[in-house]
Amino acid sequence: MLLLVLASCISVALGANCHGHTVETLIAHIASDTDKDGNGFITLDEFQNELLGQFDPLGTGTVTRADFVNQFSHLYGDSHADAHHLFDNLDSNRDHVLTEADIIGQIGELNLNFLALLNPSAINIPMVDFLNFLRINHPHHGNPALHNCPAA
Repeated sequence: MLLLVLASCISVALGANCHGHTVETLIAHIASDTDKDGNGFITLDEFQNELLGQFDPLGTGTVTRADFVNQFSHLYGDSHADAHHLFDNLDSNRDHVLTEADIIGQIGELNLNFLALLNPSAINIPMVDFLNFLRINHPHHGNPALHNCPAA
């Protein structure tokens, strides 16, 4: 047991989350999960399916904070505090739920060309841009050594 606690402390000190993943590993995992066809681009449908489909257990098109935090923490190993922070960053209209409006708002932050914004179904976000988007929105993008993991 002492070895497990020690290993957890070392992994957090080295920038790992509650599952022992660094922020970069976490971001790569999210990007891989999102890019369903593996072509190196994220489409609007893939983005919506990742944010709405995966975290919306009732299929209502609305993701509550509780559903997002619980499922994100379970899937990716981030603490509830980090998942709350990420949710707040993704909730672009600040209505305390994630919807298609938030996804469109987030896509606007990716600085895509004007024609892509006029035709959202044609959006193809290059993987490098999507990875940077995830880095910016993750609560530890500037200091990956800080995580709020529960005590063992």
